[in-house]
Amino acid sequence: RAQQIRNLSYERFKTETEEKSEELKDNRNVKDVLKNGYATGSEINCFFVALARAAGFEATVGYLAGRNEFFFNQDYLDSDQLNYSVAIVRNDGQDLFLDPATKFSPYGLLSWPQTGVRGLKLDKKGGQFIQSPMPDSSFGLVERKANLKLLDDGTLEGDLQVTYHDQA
Repeated sequence: RAQQIRNLSYERFKTETEEKSEELKDNRNVKDVLKNGYATGSEINCFFVALARAAGFEATVGYLAGRNEFFFNQDYLDSDQLNYSVAIVRNDGQDLFLDPATKFSPYGLLSWPQTGVRGLKLDKKGGQFIQSPMPDSSFGLVERKANLKLLDDGTLEGDLQVTYHDQA
């Protein structure tokens, strides 16, 4: 359900006139997200956490310092370092890091800037520093292209191209 919410973070910046013509209301809570049908990426992740809690899961919001901009320094407590939000859901004794706000993101896979980085997991006691998991190598892609010709004597000749892609 969370991925059906219109993600305003993917939309280009609008002029003041365009914003007024659409008259988007501010979301003050997850009920507003559901009612309005739109939200920022961070609000969608909070909405997902609320849905997970309603389903009986232990869930919370985490904030990560993406590797694409800088290294996180937990001795320098500045919230600007934490530029990605994720949903952290406890299942079978393990924390699952999820990002339902990211379009087309497979279950359990974070985007590259969010993997293997430090961050903050919020909880009732305030929070604790965490590290997001690294993806399994099975999430990579191997692409093979061949332009081959079978000769009369049974030999095969031609070109074979193998490309390795990362998960992002």
